[in-house]
Amino acid sequence: MRDQTRQRRSPILCVLLAIASIQMGSAVAKGLFDQISPLGVACLRISLGAILMVGLTRPRWRHYRWSDYRLLVGLGLAMGVMSTLLYSALAYIPLGVAVTLEFMGPLGLALYHARRWRDTLWGAMAIAGVILLNPLDVGGFHPLGMGLALAAGGCWAAYILLSARVGQVFEGTTGVTLAMGLGRSPCCRWG
Repeated sequence: MRDQTRQRRSPILCVLLAIASIQMGSAVAKGLFDQISPLGVACLRISLGAILMVGLTRPRWRHYRWSDYRLLVGLGLAMGVMSTLLYSALAYIPLGVAVTLEFMGPLGLALYHARRWRDTLWGAMAIAGVILLNPLDVGGFHPLGMGLALAAGGCWAAYILLSARVGQVFEGTTGVTLAMGLGRSPCCRWG
């Protein structure tokens, strides 16, 4: 019984740690905008992440098909463009607003794949919460920043779909690690 409880807690703990890491990283990144442009910060964050992941996991990149590598390019682009768009949005709107709007991508994906009415109801309630947090009257928020955050959410949805496919093809963290290395390219080219 304890093993089952432990197995259920482990993914929840991982999600909470990932959320904390992403939010803290975004807060630190926004603090760097005085010294580095938002695009430069996106480049720096993805590059450091790629170096860390390659150092920790030592991915094997050979013995895959060309179609598998195309998946990696797609995932890398989704990662890089998502970071670039989010950090660009942070130059115009507050962090909380940007992250809330970005969450619309995964939420929309979850609603699209909802099979039960309860799942749809919870998704609709989440959307209502986002609307209440971010009034439709955007007088206080820059429309460009809001659009960039929503576009980042679209990239997040693409990231979710592509990472699932990459995870089926590449073993362990190999696919995500290699894609992260590719994802730094769009950020650094524009930054």
